[in-house]
This record gives sequence, structure tokens and C-alpha cells, in this order.
Amino acid sequence: MKIRRLLSVAVITALSACAGTPGPGESGYPYNVEGTYTGAVSVEGQAFSGTLDVTTESGGRVSGTFEVTQPIQMDGDIEGTLVNDRLSVRMTYGNNPFTGCGGGSMTGTLTVAEGGGSMSGPVTIDDCGEILGATLSYRR
Repeated sequence: MKIRRLLSVAVITALSACAGTPGPGESGYPYNVEGTYTGAVSVEGQAFSGTLDVTTESGGRVSGTFEVTQPIQMDGDIEGTLVNDRLSVRMTYGNNPFTGCGGGSMTGTLTVAEGGGSMSGPVTIDDCGEILGATLSYRR
């Protein structure tokens, strides 16, 4: 009877250890990007400052909104996928008052700092067919 009990405890302990590693969107995952970030997207030497409001969901799905506050006002939506410290992101927006474009997107793969305190990396902007390289850098 003692052997069965010890075996049962060993199996439960082993299963608990495997199940104890949190995944994206779960509490304790080191790269969750949950919260409000401030920073900028730099395009050809011009910084466009603003905020990101981001949520990491189960399975690494990321969603949220962004707002550019300086030197123009515009906003849009964020969607992406988080795998380890890499966030593949697509940010879409409507009217761009800086260029007059009626809608566009930014896509890229960002590096997320451990703890999720910052994210940065190159993005490609498609502003009504004009393709621009840019750098995104935001901090919680």
C-alpha cells in the first residue's frame, strides 16, 4: 500500500511540475505585454509619440489600441501573436492627417523585454501604398 501511495505522489508531483510552466497570457509568463505603454514610432527621423494599450490573451494572442498624440492625432487597432520574447504585430489605422492617407498599417516583429516592461523593433508602414521603414520603441 505504501508503494502505491508513493507512486501516486510521484506521478502527481511530476504532472504538477510540467503543468507549472505558464504560457503566454497566463500569470507568471515572463513576456506578457499587458498594460499601457508610452513611446514613439520613428519614421525617417521624425518621432510620432503616443500610447499603446495592450492585452495578452490565452495562447499568445495580443490585442489592443494605439494612439498617436504628437505631432499629429490618430488612432488604431493592434493585433498580434506573442511567442517567447517576440511579438509579431499588425497595427491598422484610419485617416493619417500627416500624409492625407485614408488608412494604413504597421507590421513587424518586436522584441519584448523580460517582464514585459518594454518592446521595440523595426516595423514596415504601408501608408496608402507608400512603404516606409520605421522603428517602434515603447515602455510601460
